[in-house]
Amino acid sequence: MFIIFTKRALQRELDRFFKVISDKDFNIREATKSAFSQARAKLNPWAFVRLNEIVIDTFYSQTLIYTWKNLRILAVDGTRLVLPRHKTVIEEFGEHFMGPKADSPRSLALASILYDVLNLVTIDAQLAPYTESERDLLEKHMVKLEEGDLLLADRGYPSIKLMYRLMAKKVHFLHPDERKLVAKSKRFCSKPG
Repeated sequence: MFIIFTKRALQRELDRFFKVISDKDFNIREATKSAFSQARAKLNPWAFVRLNEIVIDTFYSQTLIYTWKNLRILAVDGTRLVLPRHKTVIEEFGEHFMGPKADSPRSLALASILYDVLNLVTIDAQLAPYTESERDLLEKHMVKLEEGDLLLADRGYPSIKLMYRLMAKKVHFLHPDERKLVAKSKRFCSKPG
């Protein structure tokens, strides 16, 4: 009930839910939409992160997964999100002034997902203030990468530091500017002292 999006009014949905679970022909209001909203506000978001980790771990340990040449094919990408204007959102994500005159305050976030392309599974998701970069969020995804993965990334990700970290984890990687980055790395490594 927490996850399903419905076009019905919240109170009507709550009444229907409690009628179904109580298995009664009549309906006595068990919870108001106000009580539900207050209880929902108290939920710790980290519980959902942990539940997702359990689901992902169970999927990979108990399912025959698709691979390509024994590699798990993962993709990473980020996107900008415009957030609702609320005091708590501004405290967490800050404000950025947009528009032709930079006079329109907006709270922005950067979201990133690490996705298993062949098995259609989101392995990890990150949300951060817009002042962070896609590379910063990839650093947070790194704990989910395993030896033998192939990571696909777009042109915003490549860096010598990233290549080094991926090679240290024995993660293969592919991105559009790879040849240019390899050439820069060779020039950097060939410089004396």
